[in-house]
Amino acid sequence: MISGSNENNQDASPFNLISSFLGPSAISPVSTFAERHSREEQQKERTECARIGDREREVKRFLHFQHRIIIFSKNRPWQLQQLLRSMSLDSSLNIRELNIFIICKLTSDYELGYSKVKDEFDHLTWFYEDSGDGKSSFRLLFEKALREPLSNLRAGTDTESNVNSESLVMFLTDDCIFLEPVENVIESAKSVFRNSRTFGFLTRLHPGITHSQTKDEASPPPRSHLAYHETGNELKAFVYPQRYGSKEFSYPFDLSGGIYPRKTCIDILNEIERVHSSNDITNAKKVGYLHPNTLEINGNNAILRIQNERKGNCHIEEKDLLAIPSQPTLLVLAINRVQNIYKAPIAIASFSNGGMKTEQQGRDSFTPELLSTYLENDFHLDLSFYKLLTYNSSHIGDVVLQHCTREKIHETKRSKVALSVLMPVHTGPPSASDLAIKSILYQTLEDPSILPIQIVLVDDRCRDGSIERMLKTARDFDREHQQLYRPFLRIRNSQDSNCYDLS
Repeated sequence: MISGSNENNQDASPFNLISSFLGPSAISPVSTFAERHSREEQQKERTECARIGDREREVKRFLHFQHRIIIFSKNRPWQLQQLLRSMSLDSSLNIRELNIFIICKLTSDYELGYSKVKDEFDHLTWFYEDSGDGKSSFRLLFEKALREPLSNLRAGTDTESNVNSESLVMFLTDDCIFLEPVENVIESAKSVFRNSRTFGFLTRLHPGITHSQTKDEASPPPRSHLAYHETGNELKAFVYPQRYGSKEFSYPFDLSGGIYPRKTCIDILNEIERVHSSNDITNAKKVGYLHPNTLEINGNNAILRIQNERKGNCHIEEKDLLAIPSQPTLLVLAINRVQNIYKAPIAIASFSNGGMKTEQQGRDSFTPELLSTYLENDFHLDLSFYKLLTYNSSHIGDVVLQHCTREKIHETKRSKVALSVLMPVHTGPPSASDLAIKSILYQTLEDPSILPIQIVLVDDRCRDGSIERMLKTARDFDREHQQLYRPFLRIRNSQDSNCYDLS
């Protein structure tokens, strides 16, 4: 469902929302096209030169502030490799100037795998945890990656005085994969942080996220409070007050794709240390961040304390906004679990083998040992598959593979959408809306050439619950008929609307 519509946002009109979903071919209004096209042709040469100049200036500014990316990995070298490849680190000249730190914890069985990944990405900074003497503990390595001046960590970088004010920190776990180049993500995040009230940029979320896989419950976005933010590049954003977010959208400190000003991260760390200070570094509960999971949990608790106490000695108190991308940008491949701090559920693949070929072996089958064989045999994720589909949860269980030197061995047979049904919804009532969606879902389709069908619900400031009723009806239909119709019926969410694909 398209979110962020409001009375004062011209771009959020139903017609413009439909146009944005369909893409460049849906231009409105038609009467203004010729005039606009003429102006664009006249300015094409001038603007092209200007864009090149703006890009060069932006690259210099990008390099100047030296942003940091901190990645956490444990016994999953293959998944780490897939994450790093999905970041498109070789797609631009300046991306190598990002300061990427990888904090690894591994047993001897995975030393060879990590060595292979390190050889491929030798320009990154690698840290290895040593659980023996504590001199290379997670806590100390994390503080080094976050706090220490870059001039001490990498040769040729700017001094500390140059990176304090606007430098950002992005956190990633090794089960993440990007759908957009990381450079675009950082640039969009930089744009939203120009508003001093913005606390964080949550890369794994977008307006189409409606379900929390980790808690197995609905997690709707704060639709009526999303404000569109023009970032100046292809990846746009939405901003909303944190107090209106719930479930996934009220989790401010996220190590799976969260981006924050470096000063904010240091303030959070200082608050954790204030409450959990201890000389005993083996006690994770006292120290507060001897493990990525305890860091995330205690970090969110620290934010709540700071915001509730409001003592006036921390700038976090003034940050009440969260930002998310306007489209799917990052997924979490929740196919195994390597930590015992938090028992996160394993995600199950969302499609059946009848519709596409895939590595799909059930719960707990994608063990790190099995995935290490993928690393040895040069199999990697087919990222084009994940970019084709859109999920209503950021945590997924689909694994689709390619071979580095051969053709795809697991590929989707899904074709492009053959028919789109657009339904703007302003006022139902819910009972009428329920009948409307049923009238489409229960159509008898004698011609398979019109499949797959896509149903797009456009939220035209609906306030009476009609949208929610239609979503429930569609999901109930999917559940009741999945044995009969699968693999022909599938329900998914798009980034800007609730989009139901019958494929």
